[in-house]
Amino acid sequence: MAYTEHLSLVNFECYLATDSSQRLIGMTDVELPTITHQTVKIAGNGVAGQYDMPVAGHIESMELKLNFRLLDSEQADLFKHRVIDLDLRGSQEREDVGNGTLKQIPIKVLARGIPKEWETGKFEPHATNETTYTIALQRLELLVDNTREMLYDVFNYILEVDGTDELAQVRRNLGR
Repeated sequence: MAYTEHLSLVNFECYLATDSSQRLIGMTDVELPTITHQTVKIAGNGVAGQYDMPVAGHIESMELKLNFRLLDSEQADLFKHRVIDLDLRGSQEREDVGNGTLKQIPIKVLARGIPKEWETGKFEPHATNETTYTIALQRLELLVDNTREMLYDVFNYILEVDGTDELAQVRRNLGR
C-alpha cells in the first residue's frame, strides 16, 4: 500500500439536511466538536492514586460551531428552537507519494442538534461581524471517502467507531 499524504480540505458546503436546496451562504468555517469519553474516577483500596476510566460508549456533550462573516436575516432562522440537521460536504485532496498522483476524496459530516448559542458578532468599520452559531449535538456521523468512520447518537445508544458498534451489547442488555 502506498503512503498517502493528506494535503488539505479544498472546500466545503453546508446544507440544512431537511432541504438540500438550502445552502448556507457566507460561512467562513465550521468548528467540529471535540469527542471526549465520559469517565468515572477509580480510587480507593488497592489503587495507587486515581484513574479516570472512560465509560463504554458514553460521550461528553458535543457542540458544533458555524462561523459566518456577516449578520444576516436568513441566518436568524438557524436560532429557532427546533432540531436541525446539517449536511457538511467537503472535498479533501490527497497525494499518493509513491507515484505522485493527486486524488480528491469526499468528506461528509452529518450533524443533528438544537441551536444553543448565537454570538451576533461585533460592529467595526471596514470589517466583518464574525457571527457564530453553536449547536448542541444529539447525533454526529463522520464519513471519509464514503466510508462511515464514526456514528454517535445519544438518544439511541449508538457509538460506532471504524465499523465496531461499541454499545450493541448495552442495547441488548437494556432490551432495546
